[in-house]
Amino acid sequence: MYIPVKAVKPLLLYAKFNRMKNPFTFLKITIPVILVCLLFGISQAQNSLPVNTEIDEQPCNCADPLKVFPDKALSTDTVFCYTWPFQANDWEKSSITLNTYDEAGHLTLSIAQTWDADQQMYVPSTRKAYEYTANGQVELDTYEFWNPQMNGGSWDPLNKKLHEYDTDGRLVFTFTWFSTYEDPEWRDGSKEFYTYNMYDLKDTVIYQYWNTIQNDWYYSYRYRYVYDEDQQLLESYTDWANNLEGTYVLNTRTIYIQDTEENTLDQIDQYYNLNTWVNEDHAFTELNADGQPLSVLYQNWDPFNNVWDTVVMQRDIFAYNEDGLLQQYRTQSFYIMWMDTYRTLYQYYEDGSLKETLTQEWQSFYEQWQNSSKCVYPQPENTTTGIDPVFENELLSLYPNPAHEQVILSAQEAISNVSVYNTIGQEVYVATPGTNEFTLKTAAWDEGLYFITVKGKDHSITKKLIIRH
Repeated sequence: MYIPVKAVKPLLLYAKFNRMKNPFTFLKITIPVILVCLLFGISQAQNSLPVNTEIDEQPCNCADPLKVFPDKALSTDTVFCYTWPFQANDWEKSSITLNTYDEAGHLTLSIAQTWDADQQMYVPSTRKAYEYTANGQVELDTYEFWNPQMNGGSWDPLNKKLHEYDTDGRLVFTFTWFSTYEDPEWRDGSKEFYTYNMYDLKDTVIYQYWNTIQNDWYYSYRYRYVYDEDQQLLESYTDWANNLEGTYVLNTRTIYIQDTEENTLDQIDQYYNLNTWVNEDHAFTELNADGQPLSVLYQNWDPFNNVWDTVVMQRDIFAYNEDGLLQQYRTQSFYIMWMDTYRTLYQYYEDGSLKETLTQEWQSFYEQWQNSSKCVYPQPENTTTGIDPVFENELLSLYPNPAHEQVILSAQEAISNVSVYNTIGQEVYVATPGTNEFTLKTAAWDEGLYFITVKGKDHSITKKLIIRH
């Protein structure tokens, strides 16, 4: 399992489009935002989104809907995230994400909740649902946020996106509808049209948005891609229109320079000004023999000296374990000298699946790393230790199931913790019995599906429980 350059492309693109002219502002704002997006991806400003703003990024603690996870078929796993507040001495709960899969192992529902310290419970935040074509491609995704003020709490729509494909399975069209907190009705938002060259590589993407003032579709951006004779990407253009006719003007472009002998990749961003292309910034990547990024150097263009700025810079550094898995991602800033800013450490299970991410901030005054946040991922095979299902049933049994008034948990080792969650991720029950057998009184519980996580000394197992009255 290797991580190629394209695996960190979202991070690079974020830096590309959000780097500010003041590098200190960029370092102060962009780096924390990137790390928070990588670990949490939970919107805290959902009620203030404009009509034509689309949220289409999946948080990194959610599964990729385009991938198939057969081991998680018909299961739900839970990712727990924590923060380390300033001057704290222990982790505090931050959020959880529940990912539910269908019988084929496709992600169908991802629900995020944040920890409410006043209520001492997880409260819903956002959720994203996916529907698939017969070929396993995403056909419709719907993004919603939790509105606690409506009917005692309800999911309010934010956007939904329809995807259409041609007979070769290539994405050719998307249509996005939006709604707002004040007006939950669906409204036209945007359209995208995709074309491809004879080698099935993306050729153009034309973006239109619904102009609510003119009540008509306006052309906005056109993305164009240029390849060399070996079909390697050479340049990408972003042209700007903002009219009914689709009359575009040059806006920005990115030049890709890849040296396979030196294992380097340079991405130069330019903007069009006074009939000429002007350098803006670039990201210079060094790769290892497996094509993984070792470092990415970000520099702004110095127009006065016509050189890349070497006074204020930023760089990302990547380290891998012996299996080629990302072990550490570190950011540094340069002003007179290189200084650490943030780093994320990665731990894995024996099968190579992600176990934990830990983000730390460098405290220059104390000359040490300070904890910032961490996420703990479920163990393979739906939060178990990857053990055989037959052996799992021997380790833990719960009966009756479906249950009515009570359910009895019986384990081969002492149960240290029992946590019960409903289908929207709320923790409805928790106990620390310390015995091999434990009885849950369920007569007052609502009917429906629940997930029980039982932890012992050496195992953590999650099972489904159905309550019927």
